Amino acid sequence: MADSETFMSAWRHAHSKSAFLAGLSSRGVDPSFLKWLTVNESRPYIERWLAAGHERYGRLALNPVPGSAVMRGDYLDAEPPRWLAPDIGSVFVLWSGYMEYGLAQCAWALFVANYAAMARADGEFIAAVTADMNGVVSVDVERDRLGDRMLEFTAWGCVVRTPPDS
Repeated sequence: MADSETFMSAWRHAHSKSAFLAGLSSRGVDPSFLKWLTVNESRPYIERWLAAGHERYGRLALNPVPGSAVMRGDYLDAEPPRWLAPDIGSVFVLWSGYMEYGLAQCAWALFVANYAAMARADGEFIAAVTADMNGVVSVDVERDRLGDRMLEFTAWGCVVRTPPDS
């Protein structure tokens, strides 16, 4: 029991808001571009997304809407996918600790400019989601035998440029 408690305590610290913000700062990114929502302010959005069918096993799931075009690819930190939409307004930012610490919100352009630092600061993933969840991009830290080199993108909806090859 003590080992699992130690593990959970270490996980909570690694995925705390302060650890995330420190990770951004250590990468030269001023985290003030993020507007933080409390857990109570975040809950209605999360509940709405769950009620709309964006759930798996009772948890929020970032699964594409059936029939939507999905773009995927692995990219280096300095190379955002050319198929990301130029501007879609404001997005909610999901990160590993969002259920315990709340969602963040920022302009789409700031998400695109800082996705790599945010994903690396989180260590697992970062995602941008529109309020109605008609656009989602998830950026996962892909671990390969050389270390955390590539970022794996999955996106659909309004976050994808139309046509996607432009």
